[in-house]
Amino acid sequence: MRPLAGWIGAGDTGLRERAQRLQRFFEDVEEHYQRVVQAAEQPPPDDRRARRSQRRELQATVGEMRRKVDELDRMVLGLEVEHGLQARASGHHRPEADG
Repeated sequence: MRPLAGWIGAGDTGLRERAQRLQRFFEDVEEHYQRVVQAAEQPPPDDRRARRSQRRELQATVGEMRRKVDELDRMVLGLEVEHGLQARASGHHRPEADG
């Protein structure tokens, strides 16, 4: 969450709450990723039905991870836009933020 630290003013709880939500989403994506990695390290089941079931579970986990990553992208973009607007309004626009 360090990259967000410069964006959050002491009195702006709205941004702070969104940054915390962003952190929780990131942690959730990391948890999904760890589940996929652990499952990939396990030998496949001998039974065809069990392999199919395992594949469906992994696909569902990866799908959920993708949805979370998409949501993270939207949240970060929203924070960047809002930060840019606030910085311009307060006269504290940082040129390096124009990327």
